[in-house]
Amino acid sequence: MKPHNGPLASLLLCVAATALVGGRPLTGAAPHQANEPLDKRVAEVVKSRILAQGVPSVSVAVMRDGKLLMEGAWGRADADKNLEASLATVYPIGSVSKEFTAALVLKLVDRGRVSLTDSIGKHLQGLTAEFSGVTIEQLLNHTSGMPRDVRNPETRFESMSPDRLIQMTASAKPAAKPGTTHGYSNAGYMLLGALVEKAGGKSYGVALHDDIAAPLGLTTLARCGDPKPGVATGYMLSDGKLAPPPGMHHSQLLGAGGVCTTAADLVKWRHALHNGRVLSANSYAAMTTPRGPAVAGNYGFGLYARPAPWGDMAIVGGGQALSGHTAELHWYPDHRLAVALLYNVAPRVPGVADLVPRIVLSVPLAAPKR
Repeated sequence: MKPHNGPLASLLLCVAATALVGGRPLTGAAPHQANEPLDKRVAEVVKSRILAQGVPSVSVAVMRDGKLLMEGAWGRADADKNLEASLATVYPIGSVSKEFTAALVLKLVDRGRVSLTDSIGKHLQGLTAEFSGVTIEQLLNHTSGMPRDVRNPETRFESMSPDRLIQMTASAKPAAKPGTTHGYSNAGYMLLGALVEKAGGKSYGVALHDDIAAPLGLTTLARCGDPKPGVATGYMLSDGKLAPPPGMHHSQLLGAGGVCTTAADLVKWRHALHNGRVLSANSYAAMTTPRGPAVAGNYGFGLYARPAPWGDMAIVGGGQALSGHTAELHWYPDHRLAVALLYNVAPRVPGVADLVPRIVLSVPLAAPKR
């Protein structure tokens, strides 16, 4: 495939990649700071602005034009056992998983297995008439009118099959008329995960491996499962104090969350996606271009497209997981930069999502949020 140059409705904020852009020094920084290596500048900010707030560990990766400019890991992957984080530390990536689900669905589109205009009921059995008529595109861009979630907190630790998750959806009530408004829905992406399995003929985890991880050489990208060595322990963070996360069985995150990987594999993924190695040009344009009611939410398929505070366009994914992890993944097309930021607390720490891109793009750092 050729690199994609399709329309991008805008861009977001978070973590980018490059040492110096256009040779500009970091505005507002002392000369010796601007001339320091990128990895040292990032490390200083991670320690002073993220770890200092009580976050146990942070992983960052920065890539430009397919070259990994830096990757780093700081802090403790397990605060209770005092285990240090490393470049190999794996994190659940929460709703960043949705862009992988979207790509898997669009691969089915490219293969002629499904169409964006198909109703979900054409491929999944057991839905009510209200939900059966929702189109695949409406599920992908959160205009389906489905509720935000249908899962029951009391059964969140139970292993559930895709069919049982579909039954849970069938018992829910619509939040809006399909195709009329943008309303974020984990339930909709849960159905898309089931669609990947039903229409593709393989489990979500196998599809993720066969269609994305293996072809792109992403050795850590996988569906989350039972706890295993190498996965950062997650926490809830409040007033600088750590507590256990609420948690949920990984089977209930089907399509909506539940993918695990490293920061380095995330930036490799984004570089491949935005350079024509994953989807056809038409599917890529659909994924990265908000349209219809989704324009109000700056949402394509599985990711956001909107301007960063400093004006650069960005395509961004971000999410926090019930496992106590947060992920930020950003692509800046004008600079061909990808940046990933992963840390093992939830909810999101205010004011840190765009720290690394600001350093890389020579944008002054915003004041710390209190």
